[in-house]
Amino acid sequence: MVERWWPNTHTFYLPCGELGITPRDFTVLTGIGIGIGEPIIFEDFYTEYGKALTIFPAMEFKDYEKGCISFAHLETFLDHIRVDFNDKGNTKVIFRAFMLLYFGGVLFGNSKSWARLELIGPLAILENMTYTINFGSAILGHLYYCLDQASKQEVKYIGGLFQLIEYHCYEYCQIGHHILIDNRLDDFYPRMLAWKTTRRKFTGNKAKQHLALMRQQLDLRTINNIQWDPFRNMKDALKREVVIAGNISRKRVLLQYPFGGYEWYLGDRCWA
Repeated sequence: MVERWWPNTHTFYLPCGELGITPRDFTVLTGIGIGIGEPIIFEDFYTEYGKALTIFPAMEFKDYEKGCISFAHLETFLDHIRVDFNDKGNTKVIFRAFMLLYFGGVLFGNSKSWARLELIGPLAILENMTYTINFGSAILGHLYYCLDQASKQEVKYIGGLFQLIEYHCYEYCQIGHHILIDNRLDDFYPRMLAWKTTRRKFTGNKAKQHLALMRQQLDLRTINNIQWDPFRNMKDALKREVVIAGNISRKRVLLQYPFGGYEWYLGDRCWA
């Protein structure tokens, strides 16, 4: 799918037409709302080594690089042998370490070994529950940005929540997925839960995941064998965040992505 991503329109180009990851797709698959809350703000206050030490006092210089902290150092705070989990004085640093790993390694990742210290800003807001942050827009915008880079072969691997691409392909193109114990997809929200390992009947043969075969199957997609609206019968279609994301999906909107940029979502190209 990444090979078919077009940066100018933020859609996948298939023989039968264009296919995009809409805000509604994102919310249904992940359970994370879009358009709810304030824009995410990334601050560079903690990007200096000395300032970062006020958050992670035990950090050595080898664990710091150009405003980033190493995953290896963050993981030490999740080791019960090194850190006393029962000491309430460690609660904040454990929370920050875990969330930086999650943000820097999954949601806003652009490196396999480092998390950007600008992410501490949103963590402080989460800690204090100051206000609601529109994380969904930033996560989807960052995925668009990472797909743009990958399609231009500017990076060695895809950052961001790239797993979403796989589940999106399962739902729309209906190829390459594992056989499930039942077809009750509409009972699950977030929809990713329907594809979890415990619901697989068996892992399938390796040929199913063969790259050449997947390319061939994508070439064979037609307007009639793509599921253009896989979520139309889902039981949670009227959830507030799903309705809001659905309304946004019909429009052209700017999606904020981390560290000072925006990406267009073109609803007129993605929504019939």
